[in-house]
Amino acid sequence: MEAAPPIEHLVDAMMQSFGQLATLVEHMSEAAARNPSPEAQPVPAVLRALLVEVLAPLAGGADDTAVASAAQVLCAATATVGAELYLVPAAYATACEPRRCAGRRRARGETR
Repeated sequence: MEAAPPIEHLVDAMMQSFGQLATLVEHMSEAAARNPSPEAQPVPAVLRALLVEVLAPLAGGADDTAVASAAQVLCAATATVGAELYLVPAAYATACEPRRCAGRRRARGETR
């Protein structure tokens, strides 16, 4: 079995990270909406502080170089995705004609 190329590992890691971050942001945003407070910090600021605290054990010693490299690759990947992928407005997506259903498949040798 052939190993997946490194770029696929990066994509998998980004997708997994997105899922976790999206869940956290959604939970924190819902909590902020239910209990609004003028003293509350914005969700991104709170999440950043939490992540810095939780990920602190990754820092230190020889790992600093690996963490810096990972941050550099993630920043480059994020910039590339932003530059290369475009969101299509819903109005254009709904204007496309849907594909016609293929219908029932014929058995081998069957004619219409």
